[in-house]
Amino acid sequence: PRKCSEPIFYHTEDPAYVMLSMNVIRTERMNMRFLSAVLNSSVVRYWLRYRGNMQGLNFQIDAAPLLRIPIPKEPASKQSMFGSIVALIQYGHLEGEPGSVAAADFLEDLIDACAMECYFREHMAERDLLFHDLVAPHLAAYDPAASEAQQREFLADLHRTLNSPSSKIRNRLLRLTADSPDLLAVIKAEGRA
Repeated sequence: PRKCSEPIFYHTEDPAYVMLSMNVIRTERMNMRFLSAVLNSSVVRYWLRYRGNMQGLNFQIDAAPLLRIPIPKEPASKQSMFGSIVALIQYGHLEGEPGSVAAADFLEDLIDACAMECYFREHMAERDLLFHDLVAPHLAAYDPAASEAQQREFLADLHRTLNSPSSKIRNRLLRLTADSPDLLAVIKAEGRA
């Protein structure tokens, strides 16, 4: 929505009715799920707060600030990985079961860290906080056209695997702000919805 207390971007492939108070983004040049993940990231929320003139509790997002958001140029394979995570997040929230919602919430934290990596790859590499290469193999078998039962099972297995105490991904997520207090912690805190 143009007027809101926090920016919210949503990807849909379904036909939709759009009210006048919303911005619509359409592009053939990139994966739209990737774009929605980046736009919903704490990095872009931080950017909107300080560069996009997002002021106060209620603000208006016009097309001009949206067009100035620096969108990272990522290869199709990485955009596809983001797309799979977004599809799983949307499925988890639509499913509405406590386990699916918890998995979707975990994936929201993960995709935010992945978006940060697009912008701050070198900084994160220095601190052993990279995610892309660790996450991609876990999504290789994901089929967004699978049945609901298969989607539910994939989401549960993915969450169980990535959030296990021995998982490098989980442990990097837990260290993210502590290992980068002057950059990533600030962006997470001030870019929080």
